[in-house]
Amino acid sequence: MIKHGFLHKGDIVKSRKYGTEKWNTNVIFDVRDEILVLDAGILEDGFSKIEKGNEFELRVTTDEFEYNIDACVVDISIIPIQTVTLKIEGIKKHTNMRKNLRHFVHLFALIRKNKQDKDPVFAIITDISLGGVAVVVDNKKNLNTVDIDVGDESFFEISLEDQRTVCFVGVVRRKKEKDNNIEIGVQIKSIDSRNKEKLEEYVNELKITDKEFQKLKQEIWEYNFGV
Repeated sequence: MIKHGFLHKGDIVKSRKYGTEKWNTNVIFDVRDEILVLDAGILEDGFSKIEKGNEFELRVTTDEFEYNIDACVVDISIIPIQTVTLKIEGIKKHTNMRKNLRHFVHLFALIRKNKQDKDPVFAIITDISLGGVAVVVDNKKNLNTVDIDVGDESFFEISLEDQRTVCFVGVVRRKKEKDNNIEIGVQIKSIDSRNKEKLEEYVNELKITDKEFQKLKQEIWEYNFGV
């Protein structure tokens, strides 16, 4: 039996089906040892594309640690609210090295050796904070044009919503190869005042969205369970 102790009813988790890049935001409706029940009703398309046996990756972040959870879909229900039941198959625990609250996103980015580099590598930003980002790069691309080993520095250009961009020099703090992708954790080393202002503005917008989600979560609980 897998013991965890950090998962509780009402907690927020991030989930994604293996083979996809976008993270979903979910509420834990129930926890029973290795069984985890997540809501799906507040997502745009729910779990309409999910089937029993699908493998999922979950992520939970606390002030001290980050947990990566491997799980398998064992049941899907639509009454009283659309939920998916997962069986936890493995948990990996990492020290949370971020000093700032991170927000899960799905943003496009370009990585260059320096600002003048004409041969960037395309990447996906999966979470962002005032101190850094998590980045996914396709391992099949030509990565000789950028430096993404631990300790290396590169120039990052991230496309935010509403045609905004934010640029900074970042240093790679962690690196993990998984399937056909490379996942790296990047700490912001140098950012000018204008880009810092844009980053702070964007992160503040994400904070507001998170608060709105928390309110929606509570309304769903009250409506379905009278909590």
